[in-house]
Amino acid sequence: MNKLILALAFTTALTTSALAAALPYSQYDGIVFASDINGPDFVLEPKDIYLALAAQIVVDGKLVDNPNKTWNNVNDQLPDWPIIVYIPGEKHDTREVFEKKILLEGCSASIFGNVKRTDDVCIQVRKDGVAIDIDGDYTETLAHLISNPKAIGIFGLSFYENNIDKLKVNTFTFKLNE
Repeated sequence: MNKLILALAFTTALTTSALAAALPYSQYDGIVFASDINGPDFVLEPKDIYLALAAQIVVDGKLVDNPNKTWNNVNDQLPDWPIIVYIPGEKHDTREVFEKKILLEGCSASIFGNVKRTDDVCIQVRKDGVAIDIDGDYTETLAHLISNPKAIGIFGLSFYENNIDKLKVNTFTFKLNE
Protein backbone atom coordinates (compact mmCIF):
# COMPACT_ATOMS: atom_id res chain seq x y z
CA MET A 1 0.00 0.00 0.00
CA ASN A 2 1.24 3.47 -0.83
CA LYS A 3 2.16 5.71 2.03
CA LEU A 4 0.83 9.24 2.11
CA ILE A 5 2.50 12.55 2.61
CA LEU A 6 0.15 15.43 3.18
CA ALA A 7 1.68 18.55 1.78
CA LEU A 8 0.10 20.49 4.55
CA ALA A 9 2.49 20.79 7.41
CA PHE A 10 5.87 21.89 6.25
CA THR A 11 7.16 22.50 9.71
CA THR A 12 9.95 20.07 8.83
CA ALA A 13 12.89 20.87 6.58
CA LEU A 14 11.03 19.59 3.51
CA THR A 15 9.82 22.17 1.05
CA THR A 16 7.09 21.51 -1.48
CA SER A 17 9.74 21.50 -4.23
CA ALA A 18 11.89 18.94 -2.42
CA LEU A 19 8.86 16.82 -1.69
CA ALA A 20 7.58 17.02 -5.27
CA ALA A 21 11.01 16.07 -6.58
CA ALA A 22 11.08 13.00 -4.32
CA LEU A 23 7.56 11.80 -5.15
CA PRO A 24 8.29 10.19 -8.54
CA TYR A 25 10.99 8.07 -6.90
CA SER A 26 9.04 7.02 -3.86
CA GLN A 27 5.93 5.18 -2.72
CA TYR A 28 4.18 8.42 -1.73
CA ASP A 29 1.12 10.26 -2.94
CA GLY A 30 0.63 13.87 -1.95
CA ILE A 31 -2.56 15.81 -1.40
CA VAL A 32 -2.87 19.43 -0.42
CA PHE A 33 -5.56 21.32 1.45
CA ALA A 34 -5.23 24.82 0.04
CA SER A 35 -7.07 28.12 0.19
CA ASP A 36 -6.80 31.63 -1.20
CA ILE A 37 -3.28 32.96 -0.85
CA ASN A 38 -4.57 36.00 1.08
CA GLY A 39 -6.77 33.99 3.47
CA PRO A 40 -6.13 33.20 7.12
CA ASP A 41 -3.80 30.46 8.26
CA PHE A 42 -5.56 27.20 9.02
CA VAL A 43 -3.99 24.58 11.29
CA LEU A 44 -6.05 21.46 10.70
CA GLU A 45 -6.15 17.91 12.00
CA PRO A 46 -8.03 14.95 10.50
CA LYS A 47 -10.59 15.30 13.31
CA ASP A 48 -11.33 18.89 12.19
CA ILE A 49 -11.93 17.77 8.61
CA TYR A 50 -14.14 14.92 9.79
CA LEU A 51 -16.19 17.16 12.10
CA ALA A 52 -16.56 19.71 9.30
CA LEU A 53 -17.42 17.40 6.40
CA ALA A 54 -18.94 14.18 7.78
CA ALA A 55 -22.61 13.72 6.93
CA GLN A 56 -23.32 12.72 10.53
CA ILE A 57 -21.43 13.23 13.77
CA VAL A 58 -22.10 12.31 17.39
CA VAL A 59 -23.69 15.10 19.44
CA ASP A 60 -24.83 14.45 23.01
CA GLY A 61 -24.40 10.68 22.54
CA LYS A 62 -26.50 10.50 19.35
CA LEU A 63 -25.57 10.30 15.68
CA VAL A 64 -27.11 13.40 14.06
CA ASP A 65 -26.86 15.32 10.82
CA ASN A 66 -23.77 17.50 10.98
CA PRO A 67 -24.75 20.85 12.53
CA ASN A 68 -21.38 22.61 12.06
CA LYS A 69 -21.59 25.70 9.86
CA THR A 70 -18.23 27.42 10.48
CA TRP A 71 -14.69 26.23 11.05
CA ASN A 72 -14.87 27.86 14.46
CA ASN A 73 -17.80 25.55 15.34
CA VAL A 74 -15.49 22.58 14.67
CA ASN A 75 -12.47 23.91 16.54
CA ASP A 76 -12.40 27.25 18.34
CA GLN A 77 -8.80 27.76 17.18
CA LEU A 78 -9.93 27.92 13.54
CA PRO A 79 -11.18 31.02 11.69
CA ASP A 80 -14.85 31.98 11.92
CA TRP A 81 -15.37 31.26 8.23
CA PRO A 82 -18.13 29.19 6.68
CA ILE A 83 -17.21 25.59 5.99
CA ILE A 84 -16.96 25.22 2.22
CA VAL A 85 -14.62 22.55 0.85
CA TYR A 86 -14.22 21.47 -2.76
CA ILE A 87 -13.40 17.79 -2.57
CA PRO A 88 -12.46 15.29 -5.28
CA GLY A 89 -15.45 13.54 -6.85
CA GLU A 90 -16.17 9.93 -5.95
CA LYS A 91 -14.44 8.59 -9.09
CA HIS A 92 -11.27 10.62 -8.57
CA ASP A 93 -8.20 8.77 -7.23
CA THR A 94 -7.56 11.54 -4.71
CA ARG A 95 -11.02 10.88 -3.19
CA GLU A 96 -9.95 7.42 -2.01
CA VAL A 97 -6.87 8.84 -0.31
CA PHE A 98 -9.03 11.60 1.22
CA GLU A 99 -11.54 9.09 2.60
CA LYS A 100 -9.06 6.52 3.89
CA LYS A 101 -6.34 8.78 5.24
CA ILE A 102 -8.27 11.84 6.38
CA LEU A 103 -11.93 11.04 7.06
CA LEU A 104 -11.31 7.63 8.63
CA GLU A 105 -8.44 8.99 10.73
CA GLY A 106 -10.57 11.95 11.85
CA CYS A 107 -13.49 9.67 12.61
CA SER A 108 -11.26 7.43 14.71
CA ALA A 109 -10.13 10.48 16.70
CA SER A 110 -13.72 11.57 17.37
CA ILE A 111 -15.77 10.56 20.39
CA PHE A 112 -18.50 8.08 19.57
CA GLY A 113 -19.40 6.87 23.06
CA ASN A 114 -22.03 4.14 22.76
CA VAL A 115 -22.72 4.92 19.10
CA LYS A 116 -21.40 2.24 16.77
CA ARG A 117 -18.68 3.57 14.46
CA THR A 118 -18.47 2.04 10.99
CA ASP A 119 -16.19 2.98 8.12
CA ASP A 120 -19.24 3.54 5.90
CA VAL A 121 -20.58 6.16 8.32
CA CYS A 122 -17.15 7.74 8.69
CA ILE A 123 -16.57 8.37 4.97
CA GLN A 124 -20.02 9.72 4.14
CA VAL A 125 -19.74 13.43 3.40
CA ARG A 126 -22.35 16.11 3.74
CA LYS A 127 -24.70 16.79 0.84
CA ASP A 128 -25.88 20.19 2.08
CA GLY A 129 -23.53 22.34 0.00
CA VAL A 130 -20.64 22.32 2.49
CA ALA A 131 -18.61 19.49 0.90
CA ILE A 132 -18.79 20.00 -2.84
CA ASP A 133 -17.73 17.15 -5.12
CA ILE A 134 -15.64 18.22 -8.11
CA ASP A 135 -15.68 15.56 -10.81
CA GLY A 136 -13.46 17.53 -13.18
CA ASP A 137 -9.77 18.16 -12.90
CA TYR A 138 -8.01 20.40 -10.40
CA THR A 139 -8.43 23.47 -12.63
CA GLU A 140 -12.15 23.31 -11.86
CA THR A 141 -11.41 23.29 -8.13
CA LEU A 142 -9.06 26.25 -8.57
CA ALA A 143 -11.74 28.19 -10.47
CA HIS A 144 -14.16 27.60 -7.58
CA LEU A 145 -11.57 28.81 -5.05
CA ILE A 146 -10.92 31.94 -7.07
CA SER A 147 -14.65 32.70 -7.14
CA ASN A 148 -15.04 31.83 -3.44
CA PRO A 149 -11.89 32.87 -1.54
CA LYS A 150 -13.32 31.66 1.80
CA ALA A 151 -13.31 28.04 0.60
CA ILE A 152 -10.73 25.27 0.85
CA GLY A 153 -9.86 22.95 -2.01
CA ILE A 154 -8.14 19.59 -2.12
CA PHE A 155 -5.45 19.23 -4.78
CA GLY A 156 -2.61 16.99 -5.83
CA LEU A 157 0.78 18.30 -4.80
CA SER A 158 2.05 18.92 -8.32
CA PHE A 159 -1.00 21.04 -9.19
CA TYR A 160 -0.41 23.14 -6.10
CA GLU A 161 3.24 23.57 -7.09
CA ASN A 162 2.12 25.00 -10.45
CA ASN A 163 -0.29 27.44 -8.76
CA ILE A 164 1.72 28.51 -5.74
CA ASP A 165 1.10 32.16 -6.63
CA LYS A 166 -2.66 31.69 -6.11
CA LEU A 167 -2.90 29.21 -3.26
CA LYS A 168 -1.86 28.90 0.36
CA VAL A 169 -1.18 25.46 1.82
CA ASN A 170 -3.02 24.93 5.07
CA THR A 171 -0.97 23.48 7.90
CA PHE A 172 -2.11 19.98 8.76
CA THR A 173 -0.99 17.84 11.70
CA PHE A 174 -1.08 14.19 10.84
CA LYS A 175 0.66 11.04 12.01
CA LEU A 176 1.65 8.48 9.43
CA ASN A 177 0.76 4.95 10.42
CA GLU A 178 3.27 2.44 9.17
